[in-house]
Amino acid sequence: MARVQLFLSTVSAEFQSYRDRLRHLLTRPDVEVKVQEDFIVSGDETLEMLDRYIQGCDGVIHLVGDMTGAMAKPPSVAAIAQRYPELASRYPLAEFLGPDGPSLSYTQWEAWLALWHSKKLYIATPGDGAPRDKKYRCEPEQQDLQRSHLARLRGVARYPGCTFRGQDELAAEVLRSFVLDLLVKAGINPNPYPPPRPMRVFLSSTAQDLIAHRQVADDTILRLTQQAVVMERFGPLPGEPVAECERKARDCDVVVCLVAHRYGFEPVAGQGSITRREVEAARSAGKDVLVWIVADDHPWSEPREQDRLTDPSVLADPVQVAAVARSV
Repeated sequence: MARVQLFLSTVSAEFQSYRDRLRHLLTRPDVEVKVQEDFIVSGDETLEMLDRYIQGCDGVIHLVGDMTGAMAKPPSVAAIAQRYPELASRYPLAEFLGPDGPSLSYTQWEAWLALWHSKKLYIATPGDGAPRDKKYRCEPEQQDLQRSHLARLRGVARYPGCTFRGQDELAAEVLRSFVLDLLVKAGINPNPYPPPRPMRVFLSSTAQDLIAHRQVADDTILRLTQQAVVMERFGPLPGEPVAECERKARDCDVVVCLVAHRYGFEPVAGQGSITRREVEAARSAGKDVLVWIVADDHPWSEPREQDRLTDPSVLADPVQVAAVARSV
């Protein structure tokens, strides 16, 4: 049996996606999460079944929006009134428990049953602009009923614990609520999904002409909480520099390659520059290579590969001229 049992109380037409997200986040081997649809049956038993589950659960998370949801059937309400004769005097519910009185919805009853059974109750309301699900309908009459429902809860000192503007914000608030205390008390890890290991991102480029650009890329990788693998922090390497660069590129999760107007140092003529060999090593290992190429019309003040053809010493050496021609 689960050590923690929770009930998510909300109107599906308005907040089913929110409820499903919460259920996914909270459910685990030691935590059971139920919703109203788990108890819908034919006949007049739904409210009574909800009552039995809420009586045995540890807490109720109650989302209150604009829609009331389906109204509880009179025979079921009568059964609750008979089961708990002091309910009308303890809470402002007398008019709703009489045979000819107005109705409360199943979802509204869930909050009151939680209070009757002395269960933890966390109330959350949507903020302005909070997205609703596709079946949502805004009807003034239902909005009035929901406002009255919140007013009655305030009358017994039960106030919204948060106002949410989206699923992520609601999930974060719920996980910080009494739910956290329940999990800790039961010896359950509140975060069963440890954060993923940061990606190792290898930064490949020529060096001297892209110092500032490499710094921006390095900073961006770190701001994204990933691990930047850059030659500036290599330190002493056990093997030959080129082989070590190739190994690191293969071992990373992804390679970011910056390409400007330099080909880079070619350790062995005809076997490619270090930058090229890093990229080829990563691709041979099946790693993704993300390439950023400087635009042709982007202002550039650093040396370009073709600038070497204006160097008399290069022009005087056919081997160097051929090397420049290959790299341009």
